[in-house]
Amino acid sequence: MDLSATIRFYQSVLRAWSSVVRISRINAQPFPCTEEEPLYHSPLIQSRMLSSPYIQQRFRRAGITRVKDLRSGNNWKTARELCAETRVLMQRLFREVVLALPSCFREALRQDPGRSHHPTPPLSISATVSGVPYFARTYTASGMAPVPAPLSLHHGFRNRTESDQLKEEPVTGDKESAQESEQEMVGPVEELVVEIGEEKGLEGAGGNWATVGRRSRGGRRVHRQRVKRKGKSVGLRIGTLNVGTMTGKGRELADMMERRKVDILCVQETRWKGSKARSIGAGFKLFYYGVDCKRNGVGVVLKKEFVRNVLEVKRVSDRVMSLKLEIEGVMLNVVSGYAPQVGCELEEKERFWSELDEVMERIPTGERVVIGADFNGHVGEGNTGDEEVMGKFGVKERNLEGQMVVDFAKRMDMAVVNTYFQKREEHRVTYKSGGRRTQVDYILCRRGNLKEISDCKVVVGESVARQHRMVVCRMTLMVCKKKRSKIEKKTKWWKLKKEECCEEFREKLRQALGGQVVLPDDWETTAEVIRETGRKVLGVSSGRRKEDKETWWWNEEVQDSIQRKRLAKKKWEMDRTEENRQEYKVLQHRVKREVSKDKQKAYDELYTRLDTTEGEKDLYRLARQRDRDGKDVQQVRVIKDRDGRVLTSEESVQRRWKEYFEELMNEENEREKRVEGVNSVEQKVDKIRKDEVRKALKRMKSGKAVGPDDIPVEVWKCLGEAAVEFLASLFNRVLESERMPEEWRRSVLVPIFKNKGDVQSCSIYRGIKLMSHAMKLWERVVEARLRKVVEICEQQYGFMPRKSTTYAIFALRILMEKYRDGQRELEGREVE
Repeated sequence: MDLSATIRFYQSVLRAWSSVVRISRINAQPFPCTEEEPLYHSPLIQSRMLSSPYIQQRFRRAGITRVKDLRSGNNWKTARELCAETRVLMQRLFREVVLALPSCFREALRQDPGRSHHPTPPLSISATVSGVPYFARTYTASGMAPVPAPLSLHHGFRNRTESDQLKEEPVTGDKESAQESEQEMVGPVEELVVEIGEEKGLEGAGGNWATVGRRSRGGRRVHRQRVKRKGKSVGLRIGTLNVGTMTGKGRELADMMERRKVDILCVQETRWKGSKARSIGAGFKLFYYGVDCKRNGVGVVLKKEFVRNVLEVKRVSDRVMSLKLEIEGVMLNVVSGYAPQVGCELEEKERFWSELDEVMERIPTGERVVIGADFNGHVGEGNTGDEEVMGKFGVKERNLEGQMVVDFAKRMDMAVVNTYFQKREEHRVTYKSGGRRTQVDYILCRRGNLKEISDCKVVVGESVARQHRMVVCRMTLMVCKKKRSKIEKKTKWWKLKKEECCEEFREKLRQALGGQVVLPDDWETTAEVIRETGRKVLGVSSGRRKEDKETWWWNEEVQDSIQRKRLAKKKWEMDRTEENRQEYKVLQHRVKREVSKDKQKAYDELYTRLDTTEGEKDLYRLARQRDRDGKDVQQVRVIKDRDGRVLTSEESVQRRWKEYFEELMNEENEREKRVEGVNSVEQKVDKIRKDEVRKALKRMKSGKAVGPDDIPVEVWKCLGEAAVEFLASLFNRVLESERMPEEWRRSVLVPIFKNKGDVQSCSIYRGIKLMSHAMKLWERVVEARLRKVVEICEQQYGFMPRKSTTYAIFALRILMEKYRDGQRELEGREVE
């Protein structure tokens, strides 16, 4: 442990605290500066109220940047509240550091006493409040030094008020009394650190002890056993926003979510037709649903880290859709909704609420639910009679549509999260248009999970939507700790396509074999030497899939234009003049044209490159990437057992897959012996020749997935004649001994989704085996010999050269059309 670094840390914390104490006199003198001067340029204000970077950041977020901003009564009240809040937080940090320091410092000295080669400098800590000495201690490597008297040493103020904490308690200055006071501090130190650690959600704050002392309100000390939390917490920022339209706003929306650190966002009024998933840039993916008339439309945007956690997507209508995610064992359902406007027919409104009820009824009770929706209703300010489902911090009065929201919350045991947090009206209004300022966008969660929501507010200053504002809540999930899965690194065998890499690989392999070109006789030695040489020469990859960027057109010019538009909208919201409004409108239309122009230019360049021979592979890669991005579920994480119960743990899922494939592949049908009296014929089998291996190697395609041995066919093609000689010798030994290498018996079984049915059911997956490429070469040699002696009828279309099952299907369709035109009956039989 670096004691010098520890000392510097404590000293910096105490200096920060001592500067913040001066905040208590923020209104002592007038401001000696002009109205237009930036607030942070005033020396007096800097010394009195803006000494801490933390409070500077809070002031900027509150929109207080100039002296004239403080002339407003609301801003002045906000400034005083921010200063008082910062002072309390820093005082709490001061208590934690100062009171926890003796035990921490003694423990460090005990573990590393003195360090003669690196002497520890003495540490002196002192603090003064309003000119009165408050605390003074000196620590050295040998322990505590004598403390001069009189000294204010207050160590038991946890249950006192803030004013009482500044009172002095004189302590004698001799060494014995100082050590005695230090011993008395041990209990309160541990007690205080535990309390602060619990407030901050930390574990093990201040040390590892089994029992701590805690005082009750009556002053009597009560001992309790400290309970350690199991698992860990996952913080989520979930929001909702009516975007107006998603056309031309995908990358801008992703940029806003990345800047505001939003993980999940429900969007309404997307006005996109179709139902699929789509990447919008920066790793964000949009799941949406819309109708052909390009009205309404809802969607959910997920951050990159949560895309693979999607288990199920349910698109009910163009007003309601839901996603189910599995976040480290916790099931979270995200519902996006868009209620009809006030002027719509009552039948349409009832249909929306019935669809939302149906979605909620399908969700099991034990799963989390978060609804982000534009309900187009006002729940109103106050909660008289509705305390169980909403708070009292709404906006204006309730209307009929708002009453529908409250009735739905009561019916489904939900809570309106927006109304539980006291915010300024600016951070509660979700819709602004003309002179109207209302609250129509809401986030709802189950009442039992309301304790997991720590904050909810409206985000101002964004220009993605014209009239609506984004509502964001902070949610904390307690999840089970999971072992981090080890990502297997893969050898970059694809580099063998380059002639220089292939030549270097052959040379290094020759050196590894002692300067010989001939490969060893046994398979195990040869395979290990090839794998080791490949890792050294070609290198290994990270094992992660490379993501293709869909927004390559998002250049600096587009980003600068959108930034100017965002600042113009913020300026208009702060000073609603006609000049600012026109400036924002002009920038809005200009940005839309620039985005469309740059996007079209980038696509034209892409199409030109794909039209060349070099871009042919990029075309297939982009097609596969887009097909993969368009799928709702890319990777299955949970599966159902025989009884339909969902299995979430990795061990139980693996057991279920093993059980399913063992039953599927080991099932045997009864066979009837149709040919009687046929005896086996003994025949001499010729040895496998080199030309047979050479033909089989030539027919093998490159770029295929490897099996457990991790040796692709590219290696054998690179080694040339040496590989042909080795494989021919190996195949002959297998033929004579009737035993193959053990690695050939193993395979990797990969389940592939059939894109239909229940994604959590094993039966709708097709199992694909990845086997050793050397074994595939052996099978091709044997197959070529069998085809010479086995007669196959002409009606066989599968696994036949120059034939395909699609040809048979095409011929059958033509035959059916001819019989139908002639009004004749056609009977068919299929043999599989």
